[in-house]
Amino acid sequence: GGQWFPELDPNVQLAVTWGETVGGAALLFGFLTRPAALGVAIIQVGAIILVTGKRDFIDINTLPAHLQPMALTFHVGYEYNVALIAMCLALCFSGAGRLSLDFLLFERRRQSVSSAVAPSGNQPLGHQ
Repeated sequence: GGQWFPELDPNVQLAVTWGETVGGAALLFGFLTRPAALGVAIIQVGAIILVTGKRDFIDINTLPAHLQPMALTFHVGYEYNVALIAMCLALCFSGAGRLSLDFLLFERRRQSVSSAVAPSGNQPLGHQ
């Protein structure tokens, strides 16, 4: 991992690599969705600041005609990072859905606790 951005400390590179891997897996399964999305968004802001922000938003250059007529070369700008940040912020605000580990582990428990409360909401069932 120490060669993809030599100016960055190898320990920071390792932390970014693990943050993207673990954060991405957590988002895939919907586990700790809000913190994982926030972590991935922070990593993407760092990527814009350190790497892709120096380029255009969408960096497209046309090659000279003598090399390859009408061919385009695409260099990644910071559009991908911005898209990931937008998606992560949406997950930070909305949270995980029903097809997530967050729902299975936390929401179901919360719903079962709230269903044990009497319809009046004052006392638990069995204490009436």
